[in-house]
Amino acid sequence: TLDLLMNHVDEEVMKELVPAIGGVLRSGVGLNTRAGAARFISRLCLRRGSLVRPHAGKLFKSLLSAAESDRSASVFAAMIAAVASVARHATEARVNQLVEDAAVSYEAVDDDNHERRATLATALCLELSRNASDALRDHATKILPLAFVGRFDEDEKRRRRWEEVWEENASGASSTCRLYLDEILASSLKRLGSSQYQVKRQGAAALAGLAVAAPDVVAGAGKVPAILDALLKELPGRVWEGKESLLPGVADVVEKCPEASGKFGGETVVAALVAEASRKKSSYREAALSALQRSLTALAPPGGTKETSPVCDFFPVAFPLIRDVLSPGGGSDADGVSGDASAAARKDQSPANDADGGVGGNTIREMEEEAHRKASEAKAGGAVAERALECLASLCAGAGDAASLAAAAPAVASFAGEAIDPSAPWTRRAAGLRVVKSLSTRCGQLNVSGIEAWLDPLRESMGSCANDPKVSQLRSVAAEALGASTRALGSVGTSSTRDAFVKKLEEMRDGDRAPDVRGAAHRSLADALS
Repeated sequence: TLDLLMNHVDEEVMKELVPAIGGVLRSGVGLNTRAGAARFISRLCLRRGSLVRPHAGKLFKSLLSAAESDRSASVFAAMIAAVASVARHATEARVNQLVEDAAVSYEAVDDDNHERRATLATALCLELSRNASDALRDHATKILPLAFVGRFDEDEKRRRRWEEVWEENASGASSTCRLYLDEILASSLKRLGSSQYQVKRQGAAALAGLAVAAPDVVAGAGKVPAILDALLKELPGRVWEGKESLLPGVADVVEKCPEASGKFGGETVVAALVAEASRKKSSYREAALSALQRSLTALAPPGGTKETSPVCDFFPVAFPLIRDVLSPGGGSDADGVSGDASAAARKDQSPANDADGGVGGNTIREMEEEAHRKASEAKAGGAVAERALECLASLCAGAGDAASLAAAAPAVASFAGEAIDPSAPWTRRAAGLRVVKSLSTRCGQLNVSGIEAWLDPLRESMGSCANDPKVSQLRSVAAEALGASTRALGSVGTSSTRDAFVKKLEEMRDGDRAPDVRGAAHRSLADALS
C-alpha cells in the first residue's frame, strides 16, 4: 500500500510528510513502527529521490537522533541505512555536514556518551561506504584517517566495520598513509592523550600500526621522534589497567624504523624500557622486558659493526636490571619477579604455619586460594625470568664494546648456567642456551679473551640439555649453543672444553633420534670446524 501511495507524493505532500515521519521516528510505539518508518524513507529515496533532496537536512536530523537513542539493533540498522539512502540525493553541503558530524562524534573521545556516538559514527561511515560510496569518496580526507585509527578500536564490532571501510576505500596501506599521514598522526595522538584507558590504548596501537603499515613513509617524513616521544611520555606514572599494551607499541616503532629511532636516541628508548621493567607488577614487567628485548635487537642488531650499522653499547644501561631480575632472591617477592617462590615456600614451612587449621588459622578454602596465588606468582615469575634471559641474549648479540662484554661475560655465563640447570623448566633452559650462544658468538667476533674460563663450568649442564630425552627443541638449541661455543674456542688452541663440545656434537649428529636435532648438530659442527 505504501508503495502505491508513493506514486502520489509530490512537493506539497513532502512538506507535511517529512514532519510526520520525524514524529514517528521519535515517538513511534513498537519496533516494527520505527523500523518501518526508516525503511519507508529508504524506499522513498529509491522511487522519488528528487523529492527527498530539499528535505535531506530534516531527515538526517530525525534519523540520527532516533538512531542514537534507540537500543534495538534492527531499528538502529534500518535508520542508518535510511541515512545513507538520503545521502545519495542530498546536496553536497548537506553531505559535508553529515560527514563532519560523524567525524566529530567519533573524535569526541572524552564525551560522556562517546561509546554510543562512536558506534553511530562507525555504522554511518560503513553504510555510506556500501550504499553512497561516491558521497564518501569525496570526503576521504575526513573518513580514511578515522578508518585507519578505527581499525584499532577495542570494540570488536566497530573495529570490523572500520576494517571494511578501510579495505573498500584505501588504495593501499603505504600510499594512503602517505596521503593522510598528518591526519592519522593527529587523531592517534589525541587518543593517546585521552583520560579513558581504552581510548589511550587505541591511540598507542594506532601509532604503532602506522609505523608497521608504512615505515618508510613515517621515517621519511621525520615522524618517528614525535611518535616515540608521545609513547615514552605515557610510560611513567601509575600502572593503569591495560597499560601493558603501550610497551609493544614502542617496540613496533623501533623495530620498523630502527635508524630513525637510533637518531631519536636509542639510549633514551632503552633507558625508558629499563625503568618500566623495574616495576613490581609481573605482567607489566614481562611486557616491558619483551619490548626491551625487541628494541635491543633492532637498535643493536646481532653481529653489527661500525661499518654496517651504528653500534651502541647498552650494557651499562640494561645489564644492571637483568642482573637484578636473575639474581637469587631478586624477584621472589609478592610480585613474582623471579622464576621461583622459594622464599614464600620457606615461609610456609616455618613453625608458625604448622598450627592446626592451616596458615594462621585459615580455612581450607583460604589455604587453597593462597596456594593458587603462590603458584600463579611462581608461574608469572618464571615468565619474567625467561624474558630477562631473552634480553640478555639480545644484549650480548649486539654488544659493541669488547671491554664491556669481557667484564660482564663471567656474570652472564653464571646466569646462563643457573638457567640451564637440569631442574629448570625446558623453556628456561632453552633461553639460557640462547644466552650461551649469543655470548660465545659475540665474544668470538670481538676477539674477547678468557672464553674457556667461563665456558668450562657450563660443560656438564649443556651436555645434560643435549641429552634431554623428552624435548627435541631443547636438544636443537643445545646443538646451536655447542656449535657457537666450539667456534668461539677455535682460537684457544688445545682445549679440553672444545674437544668435549665437538664430541657431543658428533654424538648428536650420528645418534639422535630426531632428524631436526641431527640436522642442527651437523650444521653447527660444520660451521664450528670450518
